[in-house]
Amino acid sequence: MARLITGARGILRRYPFVTNSAIYGSLYVGAEFSQQILSKRWLAPAAEREEIDYVTIGRYAVMGTAVYAPTLYAWYKWLDKTFPGTTKAIIFRKLVLDQFILTPYLLTVFYAGMSIMEGSEDILLELREKFLPTF
Repeated sequence: MARLITGARGILRRYPFVTNSAIYGSLYVGAEFSQQILSKRWLAPAAEREEIDYVTIGRYAVMGTAVYAPTLYAWYKWLDKTFPGTTKAIIFRKLVLDQFILTPYLLTVFYAGMSIMEGSEDILLELREKFLPTF
């Protein structure tokens, strides 16, 4: 097991962008898949159970791997370079920047990107409806 962990750390150090993309994509797919399992299978009454929507899971894979991963990789690399250290003041700055700069951007990209992949006519409709409650 120790060799496996050491090997994984080595790959992460050598290929941080690729491994981070795989991790983010896996997290997005895993979150959507588990949400569908819960809502469509376990919590739904027997007569209302639905099949897993793999097309939606595919959209989350694209969003997590190809859209969010590069953004988050670049953002946190910039943030750590610009604000090095772990003092309370530095952590607070990073937190404020995350919440008020990155989060609005990510929410906009998420809602608009999902609407584009779903083929919606008004790609900003869901953004207008959900941005403030989500933020």
